[in-house]
Amino acid sequence: MSRVIWAIVAATLCTSPAMAGENRDAVLDLLNAFELPGSETDFKALGEGIDTELMAIAEDATVPTSRRGRAVSALQFYPNNVVQEFLVGHLAAADKSLIRRKAAYSLAAGWGEASIVLLQSSLVDEDVQLRIAVVNALGNVDADLARKLLTEHKRVETEDAVKTAIETVLAKAVKK
Repeated sequence: MSRVIWAIVAATLCTSPAMAGENRDAVLDLLNAFELPGSETDFKALGEGIDTELMAIAEDATVPTSRRGRAVSALQFYPNNVVQEFLVGHLAAADKSLIRRKAAYSLAAGWGEASIVLLQSSLVDEDVQLRIAVVNALGNVDADLARKLLTEHKRVETEDAVKTAIETVLAKAVKK
């Protein structure tokens, strides 16, 4: 799906509450858990179309942000092109939100090494919290390329908090 088409879809979803699908209540129940959110097994047990339901919930402004964030996190269990475009679209959003940070983690968890190129541009985003989330997400990707990218980015990073996050991630990588 092209970015233009995705922008139209996202604008449509953002302006009206999502229509309830047949699994919406079951998905919302899984997203309601605070300490132990639904696992991949829990979501997959609900059947087909759950990725679509999760994206609709993530877009629904009537759903509390905490649940919307957990919906974005659960999208890591559905590594397909539509979900990837959805997450990349949210990662590039102009707001400073939890949803953007959750999109970074989901991309890293669901796409592994392939997410590095998708996350790279967010290392220079103006949102410091997003940059920290991207650093931590890349730290979860077990790849030399991710460590190299973080090492190089540390040289140009201006925020101490982001530099500290990079140092922490790289130190953990050395211990592995």
